[in-house]
Amino acid sequence: MSLNPLLSNQQNACTFDYLSGLYAIVNIMLTQLKVLQYTIVDEMELEFTPGLSIISGETGAGKSVLIDALNLTLGGRTDLKAIRQKADRTEVFAHFDCHNNTKVMAWLSARDLDPSEGCLLRRTVSKEGRSRAYINGLPCTAQDLKNLGQLLVNIHGQHEHQHLLQKETQRELLDQYGSLIALCDEVDSIYQQWRASQDQLTRLQSSADEQQAKADLLTYQLKEIHSLNLAEGEMEQLESEHKRINQLDQLQSACQEVLNKLSENEQFNGLTNTYQSLALLEPYATDHPPLASAKELIAQAGILLEESISEISHFQETLNISPEEVQIIEDRLTACMVIAQKHRVKANQLHALQHTLAEELNQIGSLEERLALLESEVSDHYECYMSRAKQLSQKRKKTAKKLNQLISEKISLLGMPGGKLEIQFTPRTAPHRQGLEQIEFYVSTNPGQPLQPMNKIVSGGELSRISLAIQVILAEKADIPTLFFDEVDVGVGGAIAEMIGKTLRELGSKAQIICVTHLPQVAAQGHQHFSVKKQQTENSTTTAFTALNKKQRVIEIARMLGGLELTNQTVAHAKEMLKLNS
Repeated sequence: MSLNPLLSNQQNACTFDYLSGLYAIVNIMLTQLKVLQYTIVDEMELEFTPGLSIISGETGAGKSVLIDALNLTLGGRTDLKAIRQKADRTEVFAHFDCHNNTKVMAWLSARDLDPSEGCLLRRTVSKEGRSRAYINGLPCTAQDLKNLGQLLVNIHGQHEHQHLLQKETQRELLDQYGSLIALCDEVDSIYQQWRASQDQLTRLQSSADEQQAKADLLTYQLKEIHSLNLAEGEMEQLESEHKRINQLDQLQSACQEVLNKLSENEQFNGLTNTYQSLALLEPYATDHPPLASAKELIAQAGILLEESISEISHFQETLNISPEEVQIIEDRLTACMVIAQKHRVKANQLHALQHTLAEELNQIGSLEERLALLESEVSDHYECYMSRAKQLSQKRKKTAKKLNQLISEKISLLGMPGGKLEIQFTPRTAPHRQGLEQIEFYVSTNPGQPLQPMNKIVSGGELSRISLAIQVILAEKADIPTLFFDEVDVGVGGAIAEMIGKTLRELGSKAQIICVTHLPQVAAQGHQHFSVKKQQTENSTTTAFTALNKKQRVIEIARMLGGLELTNQTVAHAKEMLKLNS
């Protein structure tokens, strides 16, 4: 497998041989940065190694181009002014070896971005303003580059917004150093459970008055319906009885007229005529089969007529109902109709409505039980949260005490004698997903100077050195990506500059460090060295980055020691500095 898909196999082999022992330590590194048509750069291709890489050059030579181009590949804002004059577009590539970084590998795998060849970021910006971004050859958004870039590179510049100024980053660094990430995640999980239960309880409590009013109404409505003591199907019976009462006179008349026609009319009735017809056919039926059949049918008709007369007579007897009974039925029916109208239902729906109202009241009746259960659940979650959050606070404070001492000692060595860092805890007024306190790094850069938040420090140089001190201490446990320091040594010299260089070199054994510097004491500590020079012609200006060999490094460090006119003394001094750090 190619170590870097942008390099030849021979180049890869050389790169791997150079400081190969550091590969086992550094868990992620920038291996190559390629820039095309960017501001004053025609084409630049830099190959980085593990350890400490130095970038030096005269003021105004264009060292910032490297930072700006890298920022572009990490999802930074585009600027059409960055496109080189007369060019159609600018293009920047950055390749990272990330095989030993599980977080980056997981990020790529989760998005189906093949991490087998590492991580290749690409960004293009056209003169029309179109910006395109790619990760491992596949299109992505600038936000994707930004999210991934936060796992890859941390730029510490005088004018860059630094992660270490954010309270969230400071808290994470403290938790990482104290191996408290798992406990912090547990506190967060319990907090989310408590918050969800609390929100549910609040919603239920806010509707309690409304629910109680509804329960009172349902109770009243049910009491009205219950007072009827209405049996299932009773309304149908009442309505049927009422209909029969209303038709009573008509039924009596109809039944009586039918009985008259069938049997009670002395002069002419159906039953008499039927039996007289049978008597007339009797003498002839034996000799004439058709008449015998007719006779049989007439006999059957007589039997049916007798049965009909009996049924009608019996029914007629049932029509005898007293006025008291009629009044009882009408009163009962009226009472039911009044209640039904009040509830806007049909009378025959009252029994079903009674069941529905009872179910609603039963559900509301369980509100108190649900409130009690939720209150108990909220209390349990809160107690669990407080227990684990207090443990987290205790461990954080213990870890902070150790970090305060270690980082303060390192700050003093980096040109701020008597400098001090103190991690301060501000109690929160309410439970929070990250614990019971806000965490912020306070620093004092001079003896007797009051402590103040890191983001209040005015001096970029001081801030860079404080960040460097923190990174060195946290390097053992923090998941440090490639670190880029822009003139971390500003405003210092001599022994302090040498100490900064040694500190950067020490940090380079645990992470990849790229440092822009003007100090030879820092440059001499590098494992790798690039020089930046501006080249001007009548028609154009370009910046060139050159990877220096041993002889070239001597000349560059001698220039940094004594200026453009080199002397035997500055060259000898440069050789001595490099020899001491080889």
